Amino acid sequence: MNLLRHLLQIAAALKISVSLILQGHPRMLQHILLRLCCIFLSIVSINNTALANDTVNSVIKVSAEEAFLQGQQYLEQAKLPLAELNLTRIPRASPYAKLLAGNIAIQRSEFDRAFLLLLPLQSNQSLTKVAAASLHASLSVAYEKQGDIPNALDQLMRRETYLKDTSSINSNHGRIWQLLSSLSLQDLITMRGESADTTAQGWVDLCLATKNQDVISSINAWAASYPDHVAGDFSKTLITQLMAQKNTDQSKTTYTLPSNGSIALILPPDIDPLSPKANAFHDGLQAALNKYALLNVIKTYPSLGTEDSIAEQVSLAKSEGAVYFMTPLFHQTLNESTSDKNSITWQDDAMGSNSILQGADLSINDEAQTIAAFASSNAMQHITIIATNDDAANLMVKSFQAALENAPEANVRVITLAANIKSDDPNLLDLKTKISEQANDMILLATSATDARIIRPYLDISTPVLAFSNLNEIANDEALNSPLNAVRFVDIPFLINKNDEKFSDYRKSSSNISSNELLRYFALGADYLQLLIASTQLANGELIVNGLTGKLSIDKTGKIQRQLSMAKFTYNGIVQEQ
Repeated sequence: MNLLRHLLQIAAALKISVSLILQGHPRMLQHILLRLCCIFLSIVSINNTALANDTVNSVIKVSAEEAFLQGQQYLEQAKLPLAELNLTRIPRASPYAKLLAGNIAIQRSEFDRAFLLLLPLQSNQSLTKVAAASLHASLSVAYEKQGDIPNALDQLMRRETYLKDTSSINSNHGRIWQLLSSLSLQDLITMRGESADTTAQGWVDLCLATKNQDVISSINAWAASYPDHVAGDFSKTLITQLMAQKNTDQSKTTYTLPSNGSIALILPPDIDPLSPKANAFHDGLQAALNKYALLNVIKTYPSLGTEDSIAEQVSLAKSEGAVYFMTPLFHQTLNESTSDKNSITWQDDAMGSNSILQGADLSINDEAQTIAAFASSNAMQHITIIATNDDAANLMVKSFQAALENAPEANVRVITLAANIKSDDPNLLDLKTKISEQANDMILLATSATDARIIRPYLDISTPVLAFSNLNEIANDEALNSPLNAVRFVDIPFLINKNDEKFSDYRKSSSNISSNELLRYFALGADYLQLLIASTQLANGELIVNGLTGKLSIDKTGKIQRQLSMAKFTYNGIVQEQ
């Protein structure tokens, strides 16, 4: 409007100027020309001002992505007001506005608002890699603050796919490791069982490897199992750090005991000291002592099984020079108190206190948990249990049902047959019809090995069949096991990993034992010594022992959890499941 007014003024002045020239008024003409110059200068000034404003506007007007990046930079510099000011420069409908607003909410500890803003953006494909990395970093923080470490870790692993430079990737790895290291051994084992993502499994397994009794060998074994994992270089860094913490001669695990005092083996009342089970356990314990060149003597003490009776035998053993006390069970039970039962105790004279490990014995519950984990990881929800009507089978059924308590989606039914079933039993002919009444993702055999060999031919070969360790009855008898072809079962590593070099010494010592049941007690005796040694070396209260009976995890309270192996019967023998 000012420009138009000035132009009208110029036109009027020019008209008057022409008139004055014609009338001969030179002084008036001079005044008018001066006026025209002023108007012209005003027009120039207006044009320059407009140009300057256009230039400023061109600087202020930026894209939503650029405004987000500037705002995010302010957030990283803890300049929250400037980040909020930048938020006003982004159209509210833009995903970048929601992302920056969510990141600001994280800074303000407004996590509910952050989740509302950020979670929907995970499916947005328009975000740049930098923005997507920021999204997952913020969600990781939000989950961590809510105490949800598994989801916080998941977000960091997803974030890595958007990172380019080595520094950012290394920083992200450090953050992942910090979160993993904050978890207890039990939490790590649970997370490992629940995760189906190989990247997440690899990270958890690496963290578990660092808690192993032989940590460097365990990390090396991890690297062999995960040759292409994103944490490969990180694992090498861990080994370098561990080697730096120890002298080269001390980098290997030492298997020693603080005292040469005797080991008291206190037996339950139903186990005779000369029984095959007791002998197998004793032989395994002695084989482990020999392997590590330990001179401790084993002395056996029978008990009535009560606390008072065990205490009396412990007192007697102490008077006879015992320093270490083992109280193994030789039967499997669903009694929950078993896990709280003292298995290994030793007196620390220097500290004036006892060290106690609990729940070291073989348990049907450990087997059921392994089978349930296999079913869960393979999305097996419709399960049929074929059981025989006897106490052992009932124990298997109850243990498996208990293991599925945290899997409400599982649909389980039980078909019961007579124990010691005969091959001509008419119920076998009806079995396939009963099984087909519902879709089955898996069939579980809760029977004796003899009954399983009779039942197996009546089952659909295309449906996965699983079983407990009792089906692996006699060592190295492929002909006997041929009816069980393709049946998966759970058992201890010593009976599955036939060619594992670390078991070679024990195989020589147990070569005269043909029964797999007795070999399990032999392996348990050897593991009792490994657990005893581990209990004397616990630095941070948690440790994993690669035992003959499984991967044995000792938590901070001294309780032991056993991870077993899965294998499958084939016409060429037993093959371990990976």
